[in-house]
Amino acid sequence: ALSDPTGPDPTGFTVAIADVCAGASTAITITGATNLANGTYDIVYATDGGAPGTAVSLTFDASGDATTTIPIITPSTGVHIVSFVSATANGCTAPLTNVLVYTVSPLPVTTIEPITVCTGEAAVLEANTPTVGTAPFTWAWSSDGAAGIVDAAAQMTTATGVADGEIFTVTVTDANGCSSSFTATATIISPTVPTVAPPIVVCDGDGNSTEIIPTAGTSNGTV
Repeated sequence: ALSDPTGPDPTGFTVAIADVCAGASTAITITGATNLANGTYDIVYATDGGAPGTAVSLTFDASGDATTTIPIITPSTGVHIVSFVSATANGCTAPLTNVLVYTVSPLPVTTIEPITVCTGEAAVLEANTPTVGTAPFTWAWSSDGAAGIVDAAAQMTTATGVADGEIFTVTVTDANGCSSSFTATATIISPTVPTVAPPIVVCDGDGNSTEIIPTAGTSNGTV
């Protein structure tokens, strides 16, 4: 009880946190201890060995139960530690020894090979194996146009009916559930049709003439 000079007993006080992807947020879930007296407590914690700070005020009901969450803005990628220090109410403090370990995973990083295709041909969509992230990876292709993607869930696939300037997006998700998206713009190459010029007549100084017939290209008729 709070009147106990030794302070309230935090037996059963539990905390939990989920791993998270970089750039996302997570939360510490706190469940009240059955042996903490009814009342509102200031829960103090420290992160990654830093100085303790007040995390949240937690109110226990008559049965000693309470549940709340503390939002966490994720720090840099890697393993992080949250150490709970104490629960204090009405001048009585219960020491806490709960420790949480959680991981902030990086987002996968890939690149898309250039999408260059001749008019009327199918385009190859190819994403390179990610340099960051945890295998295995899953893929999801889409576009901002009307192209038909043969297998949108493949790392390498093809697309038909591609328009010049059409933007293709691939979203890659790794084994940790972390996702990121990348884009590439399609370039359509139109075939060059050679132009055959008319025959060219060349005269020599003796009045003789020779007819030259070009096989390709253009000419202004002079030599």
